[in-house]
Amino acid sequence: MDNYTNNIQNEKQDKKDEKPLPGEKLGLGTMNVGVLLMMLNAMRYAGFIKGGNASGFGIAASIIIIIYGIVRYLNGDNGPGKKPTPKNRKVIFVVMIVILTAAMGFLCLGGRRDDVMIEDFSVSADGSEMTLKAGIAGSAGYLRKVKVRYDDEYKTVLVDFYSTFGINNPVGAEDTFVIPLKPDSENILFNRGDNYYAAFAKGEDGQWYKFAR
Repeated sequence: MDNYTNNIQNEKQDKKDEKPLPGEKLGLGTMNVGVLLMMLNAMRYAGFIKGGNASGFGIAASIIIIIYGIVRYLNGDNGPGKKPTPKNRKVIFVVMIVILTAAMGFLCLGGRRDDVMIEDFSVSADGSEMTLKAGIAGSAGYLRKVKVRYDDEYKTVLVDFYSTFGINNPVGAEDTFVIPLKPDSENILFNRGDNYYAAFAKGEDGQWYKFAR
């Protein structure tokens, strides 16, 4: 009877020991926050979410948070003499690394391109849209989409070009893009880093003219 009671008590203690300790919970929560921030920055960078572009500070902060969470999870402050439970620790660690790698892949690939070369263009008869045939000026890379914004104060159209996902990956590539124009649009600017440069301007005769490049 005593042995039976001892076994039950030992099983209860084992189950209690398997429960995540405070440091593990904090570390796992921190990792989740870091991954979510990383994915948010990645999706902003790739143009899937509006509201600006991913900043270097945001990316760096996400990485620091994830690393802190991993360290806290593996070596958390769980109290004197207590170590993180090994159950599922390796699995969770691998999953978080995979998610982080995927997020970094989005950040490194599929972002804005500023080395765009216009091969040809045409404007509709009513002047409501411009059709561009564009490519990459360099030897590697493909375009997949454009994002168009308007600055009504300066009667300007701002165009951001985005590359395909992957290294020199033709899947999903496009070379023809339609840019909607407003009746009072006078300039079309393309992205170059965090700034823009003039690509087209409307002349006094109402015709659109392309600048060099």
